[in-house]
Amino acid sequence: LFLQPAELAYLRLLEEKGASLQRYDVDASGSAGVDGGQQGGGKKKKPLSAYEAQRELQAGIVAAVDSDAGCRDLAADAFRAYVRAYGAAPAQLKAIFHVRKLHLGQVASSFGLKERPTTLGKSASKAAMKKRKYEEKRQAMHGRKKAAFLSTE
Repeated sequence: LFLQPAELAYLRLLEEKGASLQRYDVDASGSAGVDGGQQGGGKKKKPLSAYEAQRELQAGIVAAVDSDAGCRDLAADAFRAYVRAYGAAPAQLKAIFHVRKLHLGQVASSFGLKERPTTLGKSASKAAMKKRKYEEKRQAMHGRKKAAFLSTE
């Protein structure tokens, strides 16, 4: 279970309910006792620190998601679903899981996105469908105006 600093009160709530938890803190460098990988493709270089390994992995994930439009749309939809679910927390947890406490840029990064999607309420597929319908209506109106103009000549 990964929690943001604003969500740590949730640990106390879980312990009150009888959950047995062991806490691992991540230090300022991003290390949580995890061994880093090695730099380079087969060349022997000094091992990466845990922070450097995390940064390299994250950059690779972002590059992979960004290179495929379908994957990017799925990641954006997953981001929107996560934010909506976070905002739909039960009333007794609203004080802990408050959507305004989320750093949306960091959440987007966790889904492999370079920046947060601009439309939070709609999925990318719904937004694309709405745009397509708008364009179709606009073209139909343009065709009617052109036909009306030609019939008046």
